Parts: sequence; C-alpha cells; structure tokens
Amino acid sequence: MQRMRGLLRSARGGGSTQAEPDEAAGVEELASMVAPDTIAAFAGSSELPSGPEAADEARQLLGRYWRAEKGSAAKAAKRLQEQAAWHRGFGVVTEEAIAAELASSKVKLQPPAAGSSGRPLLIVKARLHKPGATPQAINQFICYCLEAACHYCWNADNPDGKMVALFDLGGLRVKNLDATALRASFTMLAQHFPERMLGVWMLDAPTIFWGLWKLVEPFVDATARKNIHFVNGKAGRAALVESLGPSVVPLEYGGSTAEVPIELAAQQLDSWRRRQQQQEQVLQSAQQQQQQQADEQQAEEQPGTVADGVEAGTAHKGQPRQHGLLPAHAEALERHSLRAACSSPSRAQAGEPS
Repeated sequence: MQRMRGLLRSARGGGSTQAEPDEAAGVEELASMVAPDTIAAFAGSSELPSGPEAADEARQLLGRYWRAEKGSAAKAAKRLQEQAAWHRGFGVVTEEAIAAELASSKVKLQPPAAGSSGRPLLIVKARLHKPGATPQAINQFICYCLEAACHYCWNADNPDGKMVALFDLGGLRVKNLDATALRASFTMLAQHFPERMLGVWMLDAPTIFWGLWKLVEPFVDATARKNIHFVNGKAGRAALVESLGPSVVPLEYGGSTAEVPIELAAQQLDSWRRRQQQQEQVLQSAQQQQQQQADEQQAEEQPGTVADGVEAGTAHKGQPRQHGLLPAHAEALERHSLRAACSSPSRAQAGEPS
C-alpha cells in the first residue's frame, strides 16, 4: 500500500490532467486502502495497460473509481476489489469465441485522429443485429468492444479518458429488437467500465424502438441516462461531427473517414500506440528545447546569475508525461495488447485506422 501511495505521489502533477484538490486527497486515501495485488489484477487491461508500475495510469484508475462512487474512498476500494475479482474470473475473450457476432459487422470502432476531440467513437448498427446469442456470448462481445474502445482512450488529446458511442437505429426492424442485448450493454458499461462514457448518441430511432426502450430504460444507470442523446437526420449527424471531428466520424454520418471494423481496430492497437509514443517523444523533445532556450535567454538577461540559470535549466529537463503514455513504460506498453479482461489475437490485415 505504501508503495502504491509513493507511485501516486511521484505521478501527481506529471500527467496531462490535474485532479481537483478534493479528488487528489480522495485518491490518496483510496490508495492507502487498496492492496497492490488488487491493482495488479488490472495490468494489461484498458484500465492499466502499462501495468501497476505506471504511476499516472494507476492514479487515473483510482480516480475513476473514486468519482464513480461519488467521492467515497471506502466504496471505491470495495468496488475495486470486486472488479479485480471479475477481471481474474472473466477470462480472455478471443475473436474465435465471438466469431458469430463479429461476422455480422454490426460494430465499428473509429480510433482518435489528428485534429479530432481525441476520443474514440464506438458505432453499433442495430439493423445488422441478430438476436439469439447466449448471455455468455453477448457479454463477451460487449466486453470485447468496450475494452478495445477504452484502450484507444489513452492518448494526450483525451485528458478525461472517455469515449463516445453511437447507436445507429436507422432501418431497425422488429427482427432486430433485442432488449436483453441492449440492457446487457448498459449494465456492462456501468458495472465494469466506470467513468468511460462521455455520451451515447441514439440516431434516427424509429417508432418500434420506443417500446423496447421503455423496457430497457429503467435498468440504465441514472448517470448514464443523463448522457444519452436522441438525435435525427442531418442535424444529428452534424452535431456528431461537430462534437468529435470529421477525421473520426465515418462518411456515412457526415465525417471524412472510412469505417473501421471493431476487430481491425483491436488488431491495430499496437501500431497506433507506437505512433502515439513517437508523437509524444517529438513533443517532449520540442518542449525540452523550448525550456532550454527560455532558460538561456533568462540567464543572458540577468548577468551574474548564469550558474543559477544553468541549474534552473537542468531542473526543468525532466520529461513531462502525457495522459497514460509514460516513456519509462514504453517497452511494457508494447507487450500489452487486449488482454486481462478482454484480448484478441493479432492477425495481419491491410490498412491502418486514421
């Protein structure tokens, strides 16, 4: 526990986001209540992709659960323990295990792109859904999709680590209606992926959907209900593009990019991470050069304090860490793919996500 608190202290102020004072104190208290093996259970998952040694990731993991439990460290600690047990027991979700669901091509995952909000977009095309899967298969598929999307939340342009989901309800027919699957989606999100969803967009809901929604809505978490937006037509698509950026939203919805099947996005996660790390290194180098130039200029403007200026320049040469991407753990990050709670074997495919 002391080790975890030390990691949190070393990470404070080093990420791209700064916690409010109350949250910082709450997370510190929570860290003192959580055993190291509880945190270790999240290693490699979208909650802690670089492992327990990644201080910034550990701090943000604890922060999400602290916020999810409305600032109660005791409740957050209990929930973390329960979630750790779930990670250990749920097992690994392979593409083979959910092959039937993947074959429908009903889910797309648009990775963050340059010039966007930095958030991934998870798209569910309801008209392609075929009810009848077992509860286990449904939960495995939902977990696979959410886990992949949450991995893409770790980037410098996404300080709160949240994503957006779009349920495309256009063309929905009675044969596609599935209250069990829709309810399971919101349950999985609320129970196992807290503080990860910024908003859910329901696009072009037909009349037949409202009967289904009346059955499902009472089981949707109250906080999640506040973030569900029903939109229609061109205006709805335009709002989506404005919110996320055209480089993330597919052409079908008014954006400028191609759709990315969920399994392809999962397989290309490692290459996307490498690009993120390269961009981070370039940014860090530029920041260091700027700081060095500023220190040198200050020293020139203040004769007689050259030694102090050199010391100040040295003190500012520490590498700033971006959200969830710690250079010290780059090698560990490369080793981790979609495993722990959910993972998928890598298969070489052509094309890269935006």
